[in-house]
Amino acid sequence: MQRVRRTISPSEVINRVMAEIPVTTKSSLPYQIFIFILLQVWAIMGYEVAQYQMVILYETPQSWLIWSSLLLSTLIPILGVSTWKLKETTQLQSPKWNFRVREVDADEFQNMIKEYRRKYRYITSSLDYISVLLTMLLFVGILLLPFFLMRTNSIVMGFTPIIIALMILTFGIVLSKAFFTIARTSATSEFPIYNPRKYVKVTRYFSSLPGIFWSGIRLNIGEVAGFFTIRSPQPVARIEGIEGVGWLECNFNSRGHFQNFTALLATDPDRTPTVIDTISTYGNDLDVVHLIKKTIEQYLEKSGETELLQEVLEEVITFIRTRTSTTQTIQRNDGLISSHDNKSSKEEAD
Repeated sequence: MQRVRRTISPSEVINRVMAEIPVTTKSSLPYQIFIFILLQVWAIMGYEVAQYQMVILYETPQSWLIWSSLLLSTLIPILGVSTWKLKETTQLQSPKWNFRVREVDADEFQNMIKEYRRKYRYITSSLDYISVLLTMLLFVGILLLPFFLMRTNSIVMGFTPIIIALMILTFGIVLSKAFFTIARTSATSEFPIYNPRKYVKVTRYFSSLPGIFWSGIRLNIGEVAGFFTIRSPQPVARIEGIEGVGWLECNFNSRGHFQNFTALLATDPDRTPTVIDTISTYGNDLDVVHLIKKTIEQYLEKSGETELLQEVLEEVITFIRTRTSTTQTIQRNDGLISSHDNKSSKEEAD
């Protein structure tokens, strides 16, 4: 019996391809044209208002402040909605991410976040502080500039309406960028962004401690149809000699603030990590190095002593002794100074 080969229609092919692509975009040209026309209209209105108000600026300066504030204030919501609609042309098609765990060093993580922000700037949402600051400066500058120019000559004052129109145009462009950066779409939740500085800071802190073989950031990378997403970055430090089974983790709470340092050891056959100890203080080298010491000692108890690991343990113990001795010396000197001050005060009283 001859098998009949089914022919796939072009619409089915398109549907299959679309099902694999998590993010799709509609044409944003109408919104771009609208924003362009909107800014031109407001710049012309600003020119007309400034041209009239410069004539009566000496007599009624508050009139310029009212009209210019009204002009800029009405532009902000219209431009905000238009920019949001522009960004909303990007839609999400419910992707099924294929996640895998990776550990990268600080430089690679920074480059990854930089590429991530650049590639998905039309999806992600963040606050552009520079654009917000420039917008505020331009707003204030438009209001106050005529009062500075009115003290110059008539030629400069004649160019004031043109300068105001150009400033309103610049104000709209910068404001559009700020709105576009912070606006959210249906795909934004699938592409969270992170500030790499705090993760890199902890990573470099780990690398400065004794007994650390390597430090970096562990993260989950999801991939589908050429898109990738980054989830749950976490600074980690591998302990020298047992870097495959012993490490430190830095945990952050839901608000992104430091929570604790945790030492873990995975010596069981199923590789399930066991928590050795946890500390909730940041910046105390002795406490963190004690975590390293406890982890090495725990490993030695379970797996036996090795020459390399013993050397690492001696390095860690030497650091602890040196730092403890230094701390005690400082405390002793502080006590002597305090006692001397009390004695001097008593002598002065007598």
